[in-house]
Amino acid sequence: MSDIAKRTTLVKIFSFPNIGFNAHSPAFTPPAAAFINSLSSRLLDFFREFVRRALLKSAEVYLSGKFRAFLIVVAFLSLIAARLITHSFGLSLGYLYIVVISLAGFWFGLRKGLTAAILATLIFIAEVVIFRDWPYRDLVLQGVSFRLLSYFLSGIVLGYISDIENVMKEKLRDLACHDELTGCVNYRWSMQLLKGEIERSERYNKEMAIAIIDIDHFKEINDTYGHLAGNDILKAFVDVLKNGVRSMDTIGRYGGEEFIMVFPENNSSEALVAIDRIRDKLASLNIASPHLQQGLSFPIKFSAGIVSFPSNGRDLESLINIADEALYRAKRQGRGQTVIDRRRWKRIKPTSDIKIELIEPSSKKCLQPLKISDISQRGMLLVFPDDIPAGELLFKIRFPGEEFISGFKCKVVRKKTENDYCCAGVYFIDIPVDIEGKILRHIQEL
Repeated sequence: MSDIAKRTTLVKIFSFPNIGFNAHSPAFTPPAAAFINSLSSRLLDFFREFVRRALLKSAEVYLSGKFRAFLIVVAFLSLIAARLITHSFGLSLGYLYIVVISLAGFWFGLRKGLTAAILATLIFIAEVVIFRDWPYRDLVLQGVSFRLLSYFLSGIVLGYISDIENVMKEKLRDLACHDELTGCVNYRWSMQLLKGEIERSERYNKEMAIAIIDIDHFKEINDTYGHLAGNDILKAFVDVLKNGVRSMDTIGRYGGEEFIMVFPENNSSEALVAIDRIRDKLASLNIASPHLQQGLSFPIKFSAGIVSFPSNGRDLESLINIADEALYRAKRQGRGQTVIDRRRWKRIKPTSDIKIELIEPSSKKCLQPLKISDISQRGMLLVFPDDIPAGELLFKIRFPGEEFISGFKCKVVRKKTENDYCCAGVYFIDIPVDIEGKILRHIQEL
């Protein structure tokens, strides 16, 4: 049935001829008929979305472990209650336990299947011991061996099959997310993790650094010593990378001999410390391979490009592109080095009419710079007469002819002392959109 037919049907259902509520009635003007058709369309869309969400929620509840455990418990209690109500062993409720045990094994694995089998066995023993006068008790006892064997076989077989299935699923998930050769995260999953980390950093106003690294002259290694030796070098290289970063950092294979590293809650300078640590480790390590001639080994060098969020960009594509550019600059400058891309916004020297104040959150101390060396859409380079604390401060700015604008967070990302003056690079963390627009217009006017 087409959408038009569905809407027409719904209009007919909600039509009330006695009061003239009919979209096709002459009593309705064209605008009224259009409104009723629009309303019917919205009702259909709402009903369709409601059913879809209800089905998804039902499936989610059914597949949840808690709901399945609840069903198992209810099934056991129901069978016990049924036995107490009938006061007889004539009704073969005992074999219904096989279904419950099989479900426990299939849903929760071998251990839970055995647990369900033991529980059913204890219930059966308690019944035949306590209720000695119930009819057909002796007949039930004659088949006790077959009954208990059925309990444990159903729990063991279904539980074992479930465990094998779960192990296979886990292996498939691992293969879908990891590079088989190096064991690090593959490209597709790296991009998904990076996108999620960007969103998390955006949400909590956190910094994040990204490094793209490339093994220098790797093609020559493959051509000279063969691809098997090259694979051994890749695996050894990744091992050094993993040992040189935190557990929360991500290492992904970007392609070939290129790797991408994600450093949550780190800026570019902090990521550079980790990269230098890895470089120092590789400098003291000669990587060998069983596919090389006996006793042959050689050092591995790499180039790297580092960017940070949000200083260099606020989306995945921009950050990756800028990190690639930084990596290529490192290669053009002679390889075996790291390039940090720091500036993405146009920086100019502002007019002297702009005034700046930095406030320490704890002491409320006001820090006034001697001058503003340059200004950009996302930060400033300021000169202070004395050293200033690193970390987050409150930033206040006054444009010509205006009062000081209420403060927003900024962070001192780098500073150095020159001729007894402190030069500090300040990055805006949560700058309001209107203030960012004013700074951008001021830059464009200059």
